[in-house]
Amino acid sequence: MRSRVCVPALTIALVSAAAPAWAYIGPGAGFALVSSFVTLFIAFAAGALALFTFPARAAIRHWKRRRRLRRARVRKVVILGLDGLDPDRCEMLMARGELPHLSRVQKDGSYRRLGTSMPALSPVAWSTFATGVDPSRHGIFDFIARDPRNYAPLLSSSEVYGRTRMVGWGPFRIPVSRGGVRGLRRSRTFWSVLSSHGVRSSVLRVPITFPVEKIDGVMIAGMCVPDLRGTQGSFTFITSDRAEAPDGGVVVEAGPRGGDIEIPGPPSPIDGKTVNTRVRIQARPAKHRSSGAATPGTEETRDAYELLVDGARYPLREREYTPWVKLSFHAAHL
Repeated sequence: MRSRVCVPALTIALVSAAAPAWAYIGPGAGFALVSSFVTLFIAFAAGALALFTFPARAAIRHWKRRRRLRRARVRKVVILGLDGLDPDRCEMLMARGELPHLSRVQKDGSYRRLGTSMPALSPVAWSTFATGVDPSRHGIFDFIARDPRNYAPLLSSSEVYGRTRMVGWGPFRIPVSRGGVRGLRRSRTFWSVLSSHGVRSSVLRVPITFPVEKIDGVMIAGMCVPDLRGTQGSFTFITSDRAEAPDGGVVVEAGPRGGDIEIPGPPSPIDGKTVNTRVRIQARPAKHRSSGAATPGTEETRDAYELLVDGARYPLREREYTPWVKLSFHAAHL
């Protein structure tokens, strides 16, 4: 004999007999949702306000700058710095008349001997020049410093750091945080002080200025700018004769008739292996008509080479530079 139970009736009976349960729903989720919209609204409002008030702010800055210039005793100051110039030799050549332009600067402008830094090294001296303090305060004592964790050599002027958070996916690591660069020289530069007072500056190729500061003016960093591989001037030298290669760079050998050439780049940020990315270019012979007069009935040609990069051709001529060629390093090839 089978018994039948009415499921809806049983469910209602169980729910009716259950004891009441109490729960607290906090307002945190609502606050988080509302604050997100508020933050987005504030960001848009601040951007719109900055765009709307830009002409007025630019006019006020221009008026303040003109007002300060009217009170200035000097309209323009040019500081010319020559790295590693021996003052004794310089003055000797000026006395001989072999440096007429510097002699004119001495006569019409200002010429003074400057004491150097301790130690007397370029990055130390230029940091002291820019900040007006000694190495104990600006923190630059040499071209390189040491990593206190393992005593490995590091660049003393700046630090290039990679992406710190990675997500693994098969053989690859996908970066989820950004890399960047930070300057390691401490103390405030005099052009930063000038900018805070509305004085425009042009800082061109001064050492130990990478990464560049945001100033009222223009700035192009000079000595100690790290290269693509995060080092100081590790150039790539392509040659068919390794004996002619200079020291200090990466030498890539090419055949006497050219061929495929691989140029190493920075380490891959998403490859699971710590290998450098590479870009392949091609150098091959090309025939060009001679610029000289050819014998009638014949066509005189000379051997030359051309460089192939991403489908573009660049002629390689002796004693001539090519235009700037942009190379693209791919982090991974799927």
